[in-house]
Amino acid sequence: MTGKLSSDQLQRIYKLLTEKRPRLDDRMGLTPAERALLECGGISRSDFDDLIIATEYRGFAAAGRYAEALAAYFRIPKVSLCRKPRRLDDDVLWLDGYAVADAVALLIFMERLGFAVSPGQLVQAIKGNLAGKPMLTESEYLILTYEVSRGCTTTVLRSDVERQPAFPTTKRHRDELGNRFTLVLQGEDVLSLEVAGPRYRDVNSALKTCAYCGTTYLPSSRNEREAHRQVHRETQRLLDPGPNKRFAARLKCVAGADRVDASVPMWMHQEVLKRAQRFRADFGYDFVQWTGTMSTKATVDWHGYLIPAGADGTIAGACAFLYETETNPSGSPWTLSWIWLAPKYRRGGLLRERWGRFLEAYGDFRIESPLSPEMEAFVRIHGTDWQKSCLSNHCE
Repeated sequence: MTGKLSSDQLQRIYKLLTEKRPRLDDRMGLTPAERALLECGGISRSDFDDLIIATEYRGFAAAGRYAEALAAYFRIPKVSLCRKPRRLDDDVLWLDGYAVADAVALLIFMERLGFAVSPGQLVQAIKGNLAGKPMLTESEYLILTYEVSRGCTTTVLRSDVERQPAFPTTKRHRDELGNRFTLVLQGEDVLSLEVAGPRYRDVNSALKTCAYCGTTYLPSSRNEREAHRQVHRETQRLLDPGPNKRFAARLKCVAGADRVDASVPMWMHQEVLKRAQRFRADFGYDFVQWTGTMSTKATVDWHGYLIPAGADGTIAGACAFLYETETNPSGSPWTLSWIWLAPKYRRGGLLRERWGRFLEAYGDFRIESPLSPEMEAFVRIHGTDWQKSCLSNHCE
């Protein structure tokens, strides 16, 4: 939404909407005006006003006059329309108006605000053409989701009045359909008008945070439930991993099967990447310390390791070494950039079993700081003299 309405406009809109609401008769087909809108591919502004006041006649049919301001507020684009000329060299009369989808979207917004309009039949006539589209405009999205969102939304109109450091007052109203209106006032000026549909529930109070994966989602939303399930499964694969047949086969047949470099399959690079991403999230780093992606292998200056929990190929964690252009004071050009183990495998001896092998392969390598308290305690026991000295000297 963009722009703002004047305090006077909001006051008059609120006055109109709090009058006794006209009853809209149930109908199965399109009205002549709606049929003309579809056939013409658009509607002029004056005809759109007539379409509104055919059902919304409160306030001496003032609703039509508010349509243009509301269209601007909700970013509904205006278009120039003309009757198709009989001959191409005939003059035409251009009229301001709206394309079909945009006109219906404006009706949807007005219905959400409590105006006595009925976009349902137009939605039914249009939405079939949208089902196969991979991309939608904002207006088309409103049309496609109209039936599931009807009555469940809250809409706010804000005024151009500058808010002052004082406590505002409110007026409240509920109409015959159950729409709830809240007018926020600053003295005599209107700051905003909020309209909550009959089935709207405060989203924040219904949000749920999963204690296991940390995802915050809305249980009543199918899309958010599905997104949570996906994140939950990915988190479970990292925190409570199961046997990995591919990794188990490599451990059985290939020497140094846990090392991840340019010679190994893509899936191993992806497994290191997932744990690098988890390391970044857990410790608040700005970037992922692994150049491999889901579709490309890591560059030659990176060596990764998948750390197995046993012969069944369960991946307990991973780590990565980076080759630096300059050697450190101990003579090694390698840095242990990060190491991540699932919590259930920490302090289980998995790193201790490999530490000597890492020192043999990479020399007296530097360990990227800062270190977690657990890693610092490990280095104090198992690190080289130089690595231990770096704990207090902050060696680079």
